[in-house]
Amino acid sequence: MTVISRAPEVPSPATAVFRRVGPNLAVVGLVTLVLAVAAITTDGFFTTDNARAILLSASIVGVVAVAMTPITLSGNLVSLAVQQMTILATIMYLAMARDGMHWLAALAAVVVAMVVVGVLQGAVVALGMNPIVTTLAAGAIIFGVLASYTNGRAVTATGPLLAFVAEGSLFGIPVAVYAFLLFTLLAQFYVTGTVLGRQTLLVGSNREVARNSGLPIATIIISAFVVLALGTALAGLLTAGQIGQATPSDLGGLTFDVIAAILVGGTAIQGGEGSPLRSAFGAIVIACFNNIMVLNGLSIGPRLTFTGVLVAAVVLLLHVTRKGTR
Repeated sequence: MTVISRAPEVPSPATAVFRRVGPNLAVVGLVTLVLAVAAITTDGFFTTDNARAILLSASIVGVVAVAMTPITLSGNLVSLAVQQMTILATIMYLAMARDGMHWLAALAAVVVAMVVVGVLQGAVVALGMNPIVTTLAAGAIIFGVLASYTNGRAVTATGPLLAFVAEGSLFGIPVAVYAFLLFTLLAQFYVTGTVLGRQTLLVGSNREVARNSGLPIATIIISAFVVLALGTALAGLLTAGQIGQATPSDLGGLTFDVIAAILVGGTAIQGGEGSPLRSAFGAIVIACFNNIMVLNGLSIGPRLTFTGVLVAAVVLLLHVTRKGTR
């Protein structure tokens, strides 16, 4: 008896593309529908001032979420030190501006310091340390140093760059929104248009295969943490300009909002799938969602609850649709 084996079916290019992007399109469509219904039923949502407020609210969270995306794409989950890193950049710039340092020198010093912090964390993770433990420890160290330096007091300063960040606008859109947009485009180019960026996706998809292929995994991981460092430096400057002062405990909800933005944007927490553009979309979705709840008079407790429900629902939906397409 002759057994004829059938060759495995090869999907068409259109089918392959749908299987890859279908789950994300489904989530984007559902989230957009929910927000549209909520927005239509909310008085004052469709105004120019409110749209400007939403984008401004999304700018700092969006910058950090976009900056943390390469870490998630590389298969290293998330950083739990983003709040402390952002506040470190904020306090550093405010302290140097207060002491009379030129704004350009202060900005350069902040960027260099944040890159050093990012490289150190990335190097430890590249050596095999758990990224959650590493970044949690880094956050604790940074907070301790800042608490000792400030002695619990707020650091306050003014200056030309801070005034520009706080009050500058173009066509009625604040400078922070343009910074968010520009940084998102640069991060997207890094992931899709550079060798290290594309290798980041490969490492996140299958680290063992990437290692056997000879990819520079340590360099890729450290580079992802450098991108995060640059993002937190920018977010720190935006924070300094918007509030003009800072204490080590400020931005307490930043870590949750950043992780929520990445997950709502559809980036796979296990790595290998996603993009900075998706994280930027997630940050705007979170900002819209919070704005709608504020306009409807909800207090902080219900807002956090509903945001958590939104994140859980999106993650569950992505898991089900991705599992179905496999």
